[in-house]
Amino acid sequence: MATDLGNTQLKALAERVEAARAQARRVAGGLSKAQLDWQPGPGRWGVGQCLEHLIVSNERLAPSVREKLASLKARGGPPTYDGWKSGFRGGFLVRSIDPATGKRKVKTGRVFEPGPTARPDVLVAFERDLDGLEQMLRDADGLDLTKARVASPMTRLITYHLGDALTIMVVHLPRHLDQAERVKAEPGFPKA
Repeated sequence: MATDLGNTQLKALAERVEAARAQARRVAGGLSKAQLDWQPGPGRWGVGQCLEHLIVSNERLAPSVREKLASLKARGGPPTYDGWKSGFRGGFLVRSIDPATGKRKVKTGRVFEPGPTARPDVLVAFERDLDGLEQMLRDADGLDLTKARVASPMTRLITYHLGDALTIMVVHLPRHLDQAERVKAEPGFPKA
């Protein structure tokens, strides 16, 4: 999929989505419902909840992103735009949640919290969510993603441009997939 994109930033994001897909399969593939739902302690998420959180987070932001992408496409213009610079708020969020740059714990807003257990087909749902994210990256190719803004699902007071929104959705993935891997490494994690 990444090779289909002309925009180098979108291409890099697509590669990260594919890496997340492979990591999710390694982490959650073949786990039983009990293993997916097991939590290492009170208030700590299990493997399934990590995936649920990623799905819920993207579900909260994706409708606005899709709407703004469609609006940009409808405006027309030559599809030649290649890249964007992060805005102040968007760049801050990207740096905060990207495991490569954000080392601090970030409290999850209530709107993004997963339920107490994962749905039975959480890995399938997660992969479907990644399919939708890849489609948004394809739809964004060639557009000036700084020309439209979306509001944060947490508060309408925080907005960022589409390039930052897509980046946030992608860089957030490894943060919780890494967390799910740590859960599996916990001493009490149920055996198959």
